[in-house]
Amino acid sequence: MASTISKINGDLSQIPDLLAKYEAKLDNIDKVFDMDGRRLEELCKEHSKNMVEYDRDLQDVKILEEFMKMKIEAIRSAHWRKYTERYNVKLTGRDVEAYIAGEEDYVTMYQIMLEVQSVKRKFEAVVEGLKNMGWNLSHITKLRVAQIEAAVI
Repeated sequence: MASTISKINGDLSQIPDLLAKYEAKLDNIDKVFDMDGRRLEELCKEHSKNMVEYDRDLQDVKILEEFMKMKIEAIRSAHWRKYTERYNVKLTGRDVEAYIAGEEDYVTMYQIMLEVQSVKRKFEAVVEGLKNMGWNLSHITKLRVAQIEAAVI
């Protein structure tokens, strides 16, 4: 399985498509959490698979976020050099930061990172929900076993 970084292969224009794929997956999450009318064995069996799948996606999105932070820092550094080394007027650090914050490539990259962080937070919520679902399934199973033991005695 290819890593997230190798999927985009340095082509940042692929990030929106990758995020759209993750968003589409998140749009169908209700099926994963629907427990009504399903057998306990089936739910327990699928839970582990879903937990691994969504946790892996969360890790991929976290890697993508780190990649975006690295790219933003590279852009910021290039603009910092431009304003401190090649600029006619001596600027304060605060002035340089203000100018960098207004650079189009910096703003665009920052907006993409915010979208990545949004997807990451959604996956974190799904993984947390799956953990809670696992806890619920565990307790339901224990209650059913306790009922069987009580009936046998």
